[in-house]
Amino acid sequence: MRKKMMFAAFALSIVVVSCSNDNETTPTPDPTAESKFLTTTIDNFSDTNVYSSITYNADMSFKNYTYYQKGSKAGTPIVTTLQYSNDVPTAIITGVRADGTDGTVLYELKSNTEGQVVKVIQKKNLQNNRISDSLFYNDKKYLTEIHHYNKTDIDDTERLTGIEKFTWDNQNLVKVEEEFWQLGVKLAQNYVTTYTYDDKVNPHKTMPKIACLYNQMASGPYLYGKLPYYAYLSQNNPLEIVNTYYSFEPGTGMTGSAAKQTYTYTYAEDDYPITQRYEYIPMGSTNPVEIVTLKYSYIRK
Repeated sequence: MRKKMMFAAFALSIVVVSCSNDNETTPTPDPTAESKFLTTTIDNFSDTNVYSSITYNADMSFKNYTYYQKGSKAGTPIVTTLQYSNDVPTAIITGVRADGTDGTVLYELKSNTEGQVVKVIQKKNLQNNRISDSLFYNDKKYLTEIHHYNKTDIDDTERLTGIEKFTWDNQNLVKVEEEFWQLGVKLAQNYVTTYTYDDKVNPHKTMPKIACLYNQMASGPYLYGKLPYYAYLSQNNPLEIVNTYYSFEPGTGMTGSAAKQTYTYTYAEDDYPITQRYEYIPMGSTNPVEIVTLKYSYIRK
């Protein structure tokens, strides 16, 4: 589980803007920043040699993202491909082949009249469940909640299994709260994750809005596989992510246990990161168990 969370820190991220305060406004795109596109992140400092690459269409719209490992722990690359119709994303294929012919997961996307994805339907699942998510936005077109549902072949009823709530400060995500539901009842345990940022350029902010949430590397249990992805939705780069799990303990009530991820960077003159150093400190510990340094590569268009 810790590895999955570490892997997610290297992966593709997306730009989803939301707000929680009345004085927040829709961000204005920065043409200078958007002319620089992230192409690779690579860890040359460890045995695993994690590597990711992003390819683009001729108009520089996102085409696909590939994640793989080299060295002694090399494995099959994982590819996430976004399909479009009239510039609106209609499907995501994620797995070891970009065309989905190996039985990897296909996500069908349904959008509203403004081009916002409001429904994501997972078409293939090993447990034979039919999983879907509903996405909600406020009147400023900010994503505010994701509701998770599940169906099985035994019972065709769609049941709520979880709700994720996003809190934003201007253009940065500052908190994610995840509730768990079972048979229409909200469970006692939940996750609360907080984020802090630098004031530099997030190289992932030109990525599309939806692909990251539904690629193979972001499909971990609960929030574990998704925490770094959510941080990269923001305008700036994450410095710290603190994930607290709350559960009910007889005799003591609700108690929390926290895990932490920290990030440090070196920057170019234009405030884009050149390297990122990542440390993960698990729940119940004060020492990092994983330390990774990544290098970023870009192209300008």
